[in-house]
Amino acid sequence: DPATGTIVEWTNDSISSSVFCMGPSDELFWYNAAQSSSYEAESIYKTPMNGASTLAAGKSSKTTAGAAAGDFVHAYDLALSADGTRIYFTENAEGTVRNVLLSSGAITLMETASSPTAICALADPPGALYCTNDAIIQRLDSGSATSLQTGQSSAAIASGPDGSYYWFSSYDKRIYKTKSSTASVFAGNGEDLDFDDFDSMNALSLGLGSVNGLYMSSDETLYVSEEQGRVIAVKDGVATRVAGGTGGSSTSYTSGDGSIYTYGSFDNFPEEGEFGDALNTGTGKVYDVAVGSDGIVYIASEWPGFLRVTTEGLLDRLRVDLDGQTADAQPRHGVAVDGDGRVYLPVGYQILRLTPRL
Repeated sequence: DPATGTIVEWTNDSISSSVFCMGPSDELFWYNAAQSSSYEAESIYKTPMNGASTLAAGKSSKTTAGAAAGDFVHAYDLALSADGTRIYFTENAEGTVRNVLLSSGAITLMETASSPTAICALADPPGALYCTNDAIIQRLDSGSATSLQTGQSSAAIASGPDGSYYWFSSYDKRIYKTKSSTASVFAGNGEDLDFDDFDSMNALSLGLGSVNGLYMSSDETLYVSEEQGRVIAVKDGVATRVAGGTGGSSTSYTSGDGSIYTYGSFDNFPEEGEFGDALNTGTGKVYDVAVGSDGIVYIASEWPGFLRVTTEGLLDRLRVDLDGQTADAQPRHGVAVDGDGRVYLPVGYQILRLTPRL
């Protein structure tokens, strides 16, 4: 109280936040983040003087099966339906799969028996999905989940036009194609990458790093993104490096949670509006990849961020215009692109739809 110089208690509610502001009616608004090993929930509370705190935005607990969509989403991986009317996304912290009807924005919670990370949509039948986590590969169809494989750790999955699916085995460092319950090696020699930057080689002779993303393009080329900083295209048994590389050696990186990652030692990274040779420019720690019908490759990277490779083999870093502000897009993981070249990207607790200007 500036008039008396005294300090009085505003509320005896436990407020564990350093982010807060005052509202127009002398109400305290404060931000809260709740985390556990199985979920995250973020919210904003409103607290009047000597009053109880009430939820003003966000959600206060884990979303359960059948619950309505929360006020924000925590998307991890994305997939567009074949007809472009829906976008599917996983929330691995919540253990859910949701789909958004793009014409209205309505969100539907889908049934799944696992806590999925990666997801992809089948061309036929509409609405069918493949999803995977560290121990299981499932198919979601007509609201029901069917286990296809167990005991397989795959951080990425993609679907082929014939109903097959492609997945990366972290156990033996190979990419497999599974059709009608029969798996065959599609790429990889079972060994770690040797940090030798190739241009083109036999896909079965390729040493692979930690594959975070797989994407099947319209011309049936499988694009592979590695944590170590490479994006590779595989078609007709031949692997071709599309972007990034190792620079001939490795660099270690410690993330905020203490995890140690290894990626290429390229120390030159793209800047906005400055195109560089995609094969000689670092892409950092790559999360995911998607390809438009025009052949432009979009890369989700922890740093430098959101990248694009042109059909001429040039790489640049993209920024976004959002609500009149220009900002860097730091993707969480997934990226998707529709037939009109619009890109979908999870950033923070929202999914952005980006319309390229070039």
